[in-house]
Order: sequence, then structure tokens, then C-alpha cells
Amino acid sequence: MTNLNIDQRTDNILSPKSSTINLDVFRIEIIGDSRMYANGNQQCKVEIQARKLVYNAVTSQWEKKDLSNNEKNSIKVVSYSSNLNSSIPTGWYCDNDKNEFDQGIISSRMESDVDSEIANIETQFDTSSSENRSDNRSFEVINRYIRCSSNVPIQSQKLMAVIKLDDGTTETTHSVANQSSVVITPVTAIKVGVKDLLDHRREDSYSKDKIDVDIYYWKLPYNLTVRNEEILNTFYSNSKLCYFVDIYSSKTSFKSAVIRKDATYITPYEIYEKTNNHDKIWLVSDYRHLRALRMCFNTGANGGDIRLNWNISDNFGCVHKFIIKSKDNYNLIELLDA
Repeated sequence: MTNLNIDQRTDNILSPKSSTINLDVFRIEIIGDSRMYANGNQQCKVEIQARKLVYNAVTSQWEKKDLSNNEKNSIKVVSYSSNLNSSIPTGWYCDNDKNEFDQGIISSRMESDVDSEIANIETQFDTSSSENRSDNRSFEVINRYIRCSSNVPIQSQKLMAVIKLDDGTTETTHSVANQSSVVITPVTAIKVGVKDLLDHRREDSYSKDKIDVDIYYWKLPYNLTVRNEEILNTFYSNSKLCYFVDIYSSKTSFKSAVIRKDATYITPYEIYEKTNNHDKIWLVSDYRHLRALRMCFNTGANGGDIRLNWNISDNFGCVHKFIIKSKDNYNLIELLDA
């Protein structure tokens, strides 16, 4: 137990009052970049620093105590205001946990030439974790993660932290003596179209026993990577493929499919079981490429030919929408903007 005499504290001068709980440290600051894409996914990390003191009437001293779980869970980030009941702006969200998307803003212009591609990503990273920094300081650290939807106004928001203490009182980083706030700026989400994709190529990846497999690659600009994908309108799918062509034409069968992001190889058997061919066709699997395949063979097929919607979420949480379809009598694949 730590006893703090009133004259030992410099952050805030406290005196016994009806409330037996006080915060002599309650601050908020941004960790990393203060800008984030308005895409509903990317988060901006903020750190809340708190030190709770509980008044001991017997010793007439304020004693340092850890925040309770209820107090920690009550911490939110809201609009900066003198109003203790302030809320976060409409379309903005405060998460307790970090999601899978990266912080940072891309500042360079898109390059259509793979040889001149420069990924200039403006980021600021923590060199040490908040937990480690908390060990070396006399206050607790609680992290929150702010994001906003794509329909919010593109204008900065001034925010503060709020906490509800176990004695029922509410404090904010505006109401304490040493006021603090953060300013977070949303940025219009980037949109990658077909014209922005790099290193578009078709590889004759496999030809054997009357089976021919072509693999298509489209490389994302900016060193972006595929973090999530949503594939709609597929005929059927498995753990590696989502099909959009399954047809017999001119004595040749065709199957075309999007290759899921985690696949590292594919076999003719995985494309169509009746081939009974388990040869491995190795893929470029760096998460920087969109991938699809076309296989032609001489056994029967059925199903049809559709346009498949392919939505990609990159590592910054921006969503890029495409349509993939067949052309040239099912022999080729074409990627279009949705």
C-alpha cells in the first residue's frame, strides 16, 4: 500500500471531501498517427493514464489504489466538453481491443508502373508497449482504439476520456485540474481500381494429361496486402477456391475461380476431383496479389458462367471492389471495377 501525503503530490492538490476517491492523474494522449482512414475499420490508438487515490480517514492520508475492473471497463473516449455525459460523435466508435488493421496513412500517389512503385507510408510506431511503460511509471495505462465510418464528415474531432469511479462519480480529462485531449483527423479512404493494380500477368502454370491451368495475378499498389476478402455470387466454393465458371463448350470443359488469399498451392484435383491429379501448382502467396485461375480439360462440366463480386479489405481497412468474369469463350479471365 502506498501512502501519499497531500504535500507529496504535484499533479493535482487534493483535500478530503465527500468523495473518498480521487484521480490525481487522468490524461489522454495519442499513440502513433493521429490520422486514420474513414473506412469503419482502421483504428487510432489512444492511451489513458490514471492514478487513483483513496482517502483513509484513520490515517488522514490518500492511498494509491489500482483501478477496479469496473472502473477500467467504464473508460470511454467521447467529444471534448464540460458535459460529463458527453458522447462520441455520430459515426465514431471506441473499441477496447485492437483489431487486425494497421495504423498509418499512405501519402504517395499511386504508380501504375511496377518498376517505379514507391510505398510511402507515413506511420508512427510505439517503440515500447504501453504495459512496459506503465511498469516504469506511477500510474496505470489503459488503451482504447478509435475508428469512424465512411460517412462521417472529413473533419478533425477533439476528444477526451471519461471514467465512472466506484463511488458513482464521473471524471473526464476535461474536468480534472490538468486538462488533456486528443485531436483525431479522419482521411478519405483510398480506393484501388483495376487501373491502379500492378504487374498484371497470366502464367501458364500447368499443362499435362490434357489439363491446362493458367494462374492470373494482380498486384496491389503501395505495398498493400489483402487482409480480408468477401466473395459474392459464387457458384460454389471450398477452402481454396470460389468458382464463377463451370461450363462445357466446344468439346472443352472450363472451370474458373478466385483463389482465396491463404492458399499457397493448388492441385488439379482440388479444382475438379474427377481429374484425380494431385500435382501441386505453387502460387505467389505474399498477400500482395489478387489471384484467380482458369482450368480447361476434356471431361464434362456443368454449372454456368457468372460475374463474381470480389471485395478486398487491405491492411489499412480500406475496401476495394471488383468484378471478375470470363471472356473469349471462357478461355480468359477479366477483372473489372465494381
